[in-house]
Amino acid sequence: MKKFALILALLPVAAMAETDAEMNLLSALYNTRAKCGDISQDLTDLKKMAGISTAVNAAGTAVGIGGVVAGAAKWKADKAVAENMGKKMTHEMIKEKITQQYLSAENQAVLEKFRETSQDIDWDDVEQKFEKYARDYAAMNAGEKKSVLTGIDADIARDQAAIDAAQKKSDTLGNVRTGLFATNTATSVAGAVLSSKTGLNQTLQEKIKTCLDSLNNLQEAQSRVRFEDGENANVELVQKSQNVMDKCGAYSKVDADKLNKMAKGGVITGSVGAATGLAATITSIAGTKNKLSNVDLRSEDAMSDVNKIGATNIASNTLGGVTAATSAAGTVLNAIQIKKVQEVVTISQECEEALQ
Repeated sequence: MKKFALILALLPVAAMAETDAEMNLLSALYNTRAKCGDISQDLTDLKKMAGISTAVNAAGTAVGIGGVVAGAAKWKADKAVAENMGKKMTHEMIKEKITQQYLSAENQAVLEKFRETSQDIDWDDVEQKFEKYARDYAAMNAGEKKSVLTGIDADIARDQAAIDAAQKKSDTLGNVRTGLFATNTATSVAGAVLSSKTGLNQTLQEKIKTCLDSLNNLQEAQSRVRFEDGENANVELVQKSQNVMDKCGAYSKVDADKLNKMAKGGVITGSVGAATGLAATITSIAGTKNKLSNVDLRSEDAMSDVNKIGATNIASNTLGGVTAATSAAGTVLNAIQIKKVQEVVTISQECEEALQ
Protein backbone atom coordinates (compact mmCIF):
# COMPACT_ATOMS: atom_id res chain seq x y z
CA MET A 1 0.00 0.00 0.00
CA LYS A 2 2.83 2.35 0.92
CA LYS A 3 4.66 1.51 -2.31
CA PHE A 4 1.52 2.23 -4.32
CA ALA A 5 1.13 5.62 -2.62
CA LEU A 6 4.73 6.55 -3.43
CA ILE A 7 4.25 5.65 -7.08
CA LEU A 8 1.07 7.75 -7.24
CA ALA A 9 2.98 10.71 -5.79
CA LEU A 10 5.46 10.52 -8.66
CA LEU A 11 2.84 10.04 -11.40
CA PRO A 12 2.89 13.68 -12.61
CA VAL A 13 6.57 13.29 -13.41
CA ALA A 14 6.19 9.68 -14.56
CA ALA A 15 3.59 10.72 -17.07
CA MET A 16 6.23 12.81 -18.78
CA ALA A 17 8.94 10.17 -18.59
CA GLU A 18 9.49 8.69 -22.06
CA THR A 19 13.06 7.56 -22.49
CA ASP A 20 14.86 4.71 -20.77
CA ALA A 21 17.16 7.24 -19.05
CA GLU A 22 14.18 9.13 -17.68
CA MET A 23 12.55 5.95 -16.41
CA ASN A 24 15.84 5.02 -14.77
CA LEU A 25 16.00 8.45 -13.09
CA LEU A 26 12.40 8.08 -11.93
CA SER A 27 13.27 4.71 -10.43
CA ALA A 28 16.30 6.24 -8.65
CA LEU A 29 14.03 8.97 -7.24
CA TYR A 30 11.67 6.34 -5.93
CA ASN A 31 14.58 4.49 -4.31
CA THR A 32 15.84 7.70 -2.67
CA ARG A 33 12.39 8.41 -1.36
CA ALA A 34 12.26 4.96 0.19
CA LYS A 35 15.71 5.37 1.78
CA CYS A 36 15.43 8.98 2.99
CA GLY A 37 11.72 9.40 3.62
CA ASP A 38 11.32 8.53 7.31
CA ILE A 39 14.48 9.75 9.05
CA SER A 40 12.71 12.77 10.59
CA GLN A 41 10.59 10.50 12.79
CA ASP A 42 13.65 9.16 14.60
CA LEU A 43 15.13 12.64 14.92
CA THR A 44 11.95 14.05 16.44
CA ASP A 45 12.26 11.60 19.32
CA LEU A 46 15.94 12.47 19.62
CA LYS A 47 15.24 16.19 19.79
CA LYS A 48 12.55 15.64 22.40
CA MET A 49 14.95 13.58 24.53
CA ALA A 50 17.69 16.21 24.25
CA GLY A 51 15.23 18.91 25.28
CA ILE A 52 14.16 16.96 28.35
CA SER A 53 17.81 16.43 29.26
CA THR A 54 18.48 20.17 29.07
CA ALA A 55 15.44 20.92 31.22
CA VAL A 56 16.52 18.35 33.80
CA ASN A 57 20.06 19.74 33.97
CA ALA A 58 18.73 23.30 34.21
CA ALA A 59 16.51 22.27 37.10
CA GLY A 60 19.47 20.54 38.72
CA THR A 61 21.55 23.70 38.42
CA ALA A 62 18.82 25.74 40.10
CA VAL A 63 18.34 23.40 43.06
CA GLY A 64 22.11 22.90 43.37
CA ILE A 65 22.68 26.64 43.64
CA GLY A 66 19.80 26.80 46.10
CA GLY A 67 21.51 24.17 48.22
CA VAL A 68 24.78 26.11 48.22
CA VAL A 69 22.94 29.29 49.23
CA ALA A 70 21.18 27.41 52.02
CA GLY A 71 24.53 26.01 53.12
CA ALA A 72 26.07 29.48 53.26
CA ALA A 73 23.12 30.71 55.31
CA LYS A 74 23.50 27.68 57.61
CA TRP A 75 27.15 28.53 58.17
CA LYS A 76 26.12 32.06 59.14
CA ALA A 77 23.59 30.63 61.60
CA ASP A 78 26.28 28.29 63.01
CA LYS A 79 28.53 31.28 63.58
CA ALA A 80 25.70 32.91 65.53
CA VAL A 81 25.40 29.72 67.60
CA ALA A 82 29.14 29.79 68.36
CA GLU A 83 29.16 33.49 69.20
CA ASN A 84 26.26 33.16 71.62
CA MET A 85 27.78 30.03 73.16
CA GLY A 86 30.91 32.09 73.80
CA LYS A 87 28.85 34.89 75.36
CA LYS A 88 26.99 32.45 77.58
CA MET A 89 30.18 30.79 78.78
CA THR A 90 31.71 34.21 79.47
CA HIS A 91 28.71 35.26 81.56
CA GLU A 92 28.84 31.95 83.44
CA MET A 93 32.53 32.49 84.15
CA ILE A 94 31.89 36.02 85.37
CA LYS A 95 29.24 34.71 87.72
CA GLU A 96 31.59 32.02 88.96
CA LYS A 97 34.46 34.49 89.38
CA ILE A 98 32.60 37.16 91.33
CA THR A 99 30.77 34.75 93.60
CA GLN A 100 33.78 32.61 94.48
CA GLN A 101 36.54 35.18 93.80
CA TYR A 102 38.31 32.69 91.54
CA LEU A 103 37.75 30.60 88.43
CA SER A 104 37.44 26.86 88.81
CA ALA A 105 40.37 24.80 87.55
CA GLU A 106 38.15 23.62 84.68
CA ASN A 107 37.34 27.14 83.50
CA GLN A 108 40.90 28.29 84.05
CA ALA A 109 41.98 25.48 81.71
CA VAL A 110 39.42 26.68 79.17
CA LEU A 111 40.91 30.16 79.23
CA GLU A 112 44.39 28.73 78.77
CA LYS A 113 43.15 26.66 75.84
CA PHE A 114 41.53 29.69 74.22
CA ARG A 115 44.71 31.67 74.87
CA GLU A 116 46.59 29.08 72.77
CA THR A 117 44.09 28.91 69.90
CA SER A 118 43.06 32.58 69.62
CA GLN A 119 46.18 34.69 69.34
CA ASP A 120 44.27 37.75 68.16
CA ILE A 121 42.62 38.28 71.58
CA ASP A 122 44.33 40.07 74.47
CA TRP A 123 43.76 37.39 77.09
CA ASP A 124 45.66 39.32 79.74
CA ASP A 125 43.06 42.06 79.34
CA VAL A 126 40.30 39.45 79.63
CA GLU A 127 41.68 38.13 82.92
CA GLN A 128 42.16 41.67 84.22
CA LYS A 129 38.49 42.37 83.49
CA PHE A 130 37.50 39.20 85.37
CA GLU A 131 39.53 40.46 88.32
CA LYS A 132 37.86 43.89 88.13
CA TYR A 133 34.39 42.29 88.05
CA ALA A 134 35.32 40.39 91.22
CA ARG A 135 36.69 43.48 93.01
CA ASP A 136 33.67 45.61 92.06
CA TYR A 137 31.30 42.87 93.16
CA ALA A 138 33.08 42.43 96.47
CA ALA A 139 32.64 46.14 97.25
CA MET A 140 28.86 46.00 96.72
CA ASN A 141 26.21 45.60 99.38
CA ALA A 142 23.85 42.64 99.45
CA GLY A 143 21.13 44.34 97.42
CA GLU A 144 23.55 45.41 94.70
CA LYS A 145 25.07 41.95 94.57
CA LYS A 146 21.62 40.40 94.13
CA SER A 147 20.82 42.85 91.33
CA VAL A 148 24.11 42.06 89.55
CA LEU A 149 23.54 38.30 89.79
CA THR A 150 19.97 38.71 88.55
CA GLY A 151 21.29 40.65 85.56
CA ILE A 152 23.92 38.01 84.80
CA ASP A 153 21.32 35.24 85.02
CA ALA A 154 19.15 37.21 82.58
CA ASP A 155 22.13 37.54 80.21
CA ILE A 156 22.74 33.80 80.43
CA ALA A 157 19.06 33.11 79.69
CA ARG A 158 19.15 35.46 76.68
CA ASP A 159 22.33 33.83 75.45
CA GLN A 160 20.71 30.40 75.67
CA ALA A 161 17.60 31.64 73.85
CA ALA A 162 19.82 33.09 71.10
CA ILE A 163 21.72 29.78 70.88
CA ASP A 164 18.47 27.82 70.57
CA ALA A 165 17.07 30.19 67.92
CA ALA A 166 20.27 30.15 65.85
CA GLN A 167 20.56 26.36 66.16
CA LYS A 168 16.95 25.91 65.05
CA LYS A 169 17.62 28.13 62.03
CA SER A 170 20.80 26.17 61.31
CA ASP A 171 18.91 22.86 61.51
CA THR A 172 16.18 24.12 59.16
CA LEU A 173 18.69 25.40 56.64
CA GLY A 174 20.67 22.17 56.94
CA ASN A 175 17.58 20.12 56.13
CA VAL A 176 16.76 22.42 53.21
CA ARG A 177 20.33 22.07 51.94
CA THR A 178 20.18 18.28 52.27
CA GLY A 179 16.88 18.14 50.38
CA LEU A 180 18.14 20.35 47.56
CA PHE A 181 21.40 18.44 47.22
CA ALA A 182 19.45 15.17 47.16
CA THR A 183 17.21 16.59 44.43
CA ASN A 184 20.23 17.77 42.47
CA THR A 185 21.73 14.29 42.78
CA ALA A 186 18.54 12.79 41.37
CA THR A 187 18.49 15.25 38.45
CA SER A 188 22.16 14.48 37.74
CA VAL A 189 21.34 10.77 37.54
CA ALA A 190 18.37 11.49 35.28
CA GLY A 191 20.50 13.83 33.16
CA ALA A 192 23.14 11.15 32.71
CA VAL A 193 20.51 8.59 31.65
CA LEU A 194 18.82 11.00 29.23
CA SER A 195 22.14 12.15 27.76
CA SER A 196 23.00 8.53 26.99
CA LYS A 197 19.96 8.49 24.70
CA THR A 198 20.61 11.74 22.85
CA GLY A 199 23.26 10.58 20.41
CA LEU A 200 22.84 9.23 16.91
CA ASN A 201 22.54 5.49 17.40
CA GLN A 202 23.93 3.01 14.94
CA THR A 203 20.55 2.41 13.30
CA LEU A 204 20.05 6.11 12.63
CA GLN A 205 23.59 6.49 11.31
CA GLU A 206 22.99 3.56 8.97
CA LYS A 207 19.77 5.18 7.72
CA ILE A 208 21.60 8.41 6.92
CA LYS A 209 24.42 6.50 5.21
CA THR A 210 21.90 4.49 3.16
CA CYS A 211 20.15 7.73 2.21
CA LEU A 212 23.43 9.28 1.05
CA ASP A 213 24.31 6.12 -0.89
CA SER A 214 20.99 6.34 -2.74
CA LEU A 215 21.91 9.89 -3.78
CA ASN A 216 24.97 8.52 -5.56
CA ASN A 217 22.70 6.37 -7.69
CA LEU A 218 20.40 9.36 -8.21
CA GLN A 219 23.36 11.45 -9.38
CA GLU A 220 24.39 8.77 -11.85
CA ALA A 221 20.82 8.45 -13.13
CA GLN A 222 20.51 12.22 -13.58
CA SER A 223 23.86 12.37 -15.40
CA ARG A 224 22.63 9.64 -17.76
CA VAL A 225 19.52 11.70 -18.61
CA ARG A 226 21.63 14.79 -19.27
CA PHE A 227 24.06 12.79 -21.42
CA GLU A 228 21.62 10.58 -23.37
CA ASP A 229 18.67 12.95 -23.80
CA GLY A 230 20.59 16.20 -24.08
CA GLU A 231 18.33 19.13 -24.95
CA ASN A 232 15.29 16.84 -24.93
CA ALA A 233 15.83 15.88 -21.29
CA ASN A 234 12.79 16.09 -19.03
CA VAL A 235 13.49 19.44 -17.33
CA GLU A 236 10.99 18.94 -14.51
CA LEU A 237 12.40 15.51 -13.69
CA VAL A 238 15.98 16.77 -13.78
CA GLN A 239 15.13 19.76 -11.56
CA LYS A 240 13.29 17.57 -9.08
CA SER A 241 16.19 15.16 -8.80
CA GLN A 242 18.63 18.07 -8.40
CA ASN A 243 16.53 19.57 -5.60
CA VAL A 244 16.44 16.19 -3.83
CA MET A 245 20.22 15.85 -4.12
CA ASP A 246 20.73 19.39 -2.79
CA LYS A 247 18.41 18.99 0.17
CA CYS A 248 19.08 15.38 1.13
CA GLY A 249 22.78 15.72 0.34
CA ALA A 250 23.02 18.05 3.33
CA TYR A 251 23.07 14.88 5.46
CA SER A 252 26.76 14.64 4.51
CA LYS A 253 27.37 17.60 6.85
CA VAL A 254 26.00 15.70 9.86
CA ASP A 255 28.83 14.92 12.28
CA ALA A 256 27.58 11.87 14.16
CA ASP A 257 30.83 11.53 16.11
CA LYS A 258 30.56 15.09 17.42
CA LEU A 259 26.94 14.61 18.44
CA ASN A 260 27.77 11.36 20.19
CA LYS A 261 30.73 12.95 21.96
CA MET A 262 28.35 15.58 23.30
CA ALA A 263 26.02 12.84 24.46
CA LYS A 264 28.93 11.12 26.22
CA GLY A 265 29.92 14.48 27.71
CA GLY A 266 26.41 14.81 29.11
CA VAL A 267 26.70 11.33 30.63
CA ILE A 268 30.04 12.25 32.20
CA THR A 269 28.85 15.55 33.68
CA GLY A 270 25.70 13.84 34.94
CA SER A 271 27.71 11.02 36.51
CA VAL A 272 30.15 13.42 38.17
CA GLY A 273 27.22 15.50 39.39
CA ALA A 274 25.53 12.41 40.78
CA ALA A 275 28.67 11.29 42.63
CA THR A 276 29.45 14.70 44.12
CA GLY A 277 25.76 15.31 44.82
CA LEU A 278 25.55 12.08 46.79
CA ALA A 279 28.67 13.03 48.76
CA ALA A 280 27.27 16.53 49.35
CA THR A 281 23.99 15.05 50.59
CA ILE A 282 25.74 12.64 52.97
CA THR A 283 28.01 15.34 54.41
CA SER A 284 25.05 17.71 54.67
CA ILE A 285 23.18 15.14 56.76
CA ALA A 286 26.23 14.72 58.99
CA GLY A 287 26.75 18.48 59.26
CA THR A 288 23.12 18.98 60.26
CA LYS A 289 23.02 16.07 62.69
CA ASN A 290 26.16 17.18 64.54
CA LYS A 291 24.83 20.32 66.20
CA LEU A 292 27.28 22.98 67.24
CA SER A 293 25.16 23.78 70.30
CA ASN A 294 25.81 20.26 71.61
CA VAL A 295 29.55 20.93 71.88
CA ASP A 296 30.78 21.45 75.43
CA LEU A 297 33.21 24.34 75.13
CA ARG A 298 34.82 23.30 78.40
CA SER A 299 35.68 19.79 77.20
CA GLU A 300 39.13 18.73 76.06
CA ASP A 301 37.84 17.97 72.56
CA ALA A 302 35.81 21.19 72.19
CA MET A 303 37.97 22.84 69.54
CA SER A 304 38.37 19.58 67.64
CA ASP A 305 34.60 19.02 67.63
CA VAL A 306 33.91 22.57 66.45
CA ASN A 307 36.48 22.25 63.66
CA LYS A 308 35.05 18.89 62.52
CA ILE A 309 31.53 20.31 62.29
CA GLY A 310 32.83 23.31 60.38
CA ALA A 311 34.87 21.15 58.03
CA THR A 312 31.88 18.89 57.33
CA ASN A 313 29.67 21.82 56.41
CA ILE A 314 32.35 23.39 54.24
CA ALA A 315 32.85 20.05 52.48
CA SER A 316 29.11 19.73 51.88
CA ASN A 317 28.85 23.24 50.47
CA THR A 318 31.89 22.71 48.27
CA LEU A 319 30.62 19.39 46.91
CA GLY A 320 27.20 20.92 46.36
CA GLY A 321 28.84 23.71 44.40
CA VAL A 322 30.62 21.17 42.20
CA THR A 323 27.32 19.38 41.60
CA ALA A 324 25.60 22.62 40.62
CA ALA A 325 28.52 23.46 38.33
CA THR A 326 28.36 20.10 36.56
CA SER A 327 24.60 20.53 36.11
CA ALA A 328 25.26 23.95 34.59
CA ALA A 329 27.90 22.43 32.29
CA GLY A 330 25.43 19.73 31.29
CA THR A 331 22.80 22.37 30.52
CA VAL A 332 25.19 24.26 28.24
CA LEU A 333 26.31 21.02 26.57
CA ASN A 334 22.74 19.88 25.98
CA ALA A 335 21.76 23.29 24.63
CA ILE A 336 24.54 23.05 22.03
CA GLN A 337 23.50 19.49 21.29
CA ILE A 338 19.89 20.51 20.73
CA LYS A 339 21.09 23.09 18.21
CA LYS A 340 23.02 20.38 16.37
CA VAL A 341 20.06 18.01 16.50
CA GLN A 342 17.80 20.78 15.20
CA GLU A 343 20.13 21.23 12.24
CA VAL A 344 19.73 17.53 11.42
CA VAL A 345 15.96 17.79 11.89
CA THR A 346 15.86 20.72 9.47
CA ILE A 347 17.82 18.72 6.89
CA SER A 348 15.43 15.79 7.24
CA GLN A 349 12.37 18.02 6.85
CA GLU A 350 13.73 19.80 3.78
CA CYS A 351 14.85 16.47 2.30
CA GLU A 352 11.43 14.91 2.76
CA GLU A 353 9.68 18.01 1.35
CA ALA A 354 11.88 17.77 -1.74
CA LEU A 355 10.90 14.12 -2.11
CA GLN A 356 7.15 14.85 -2.10
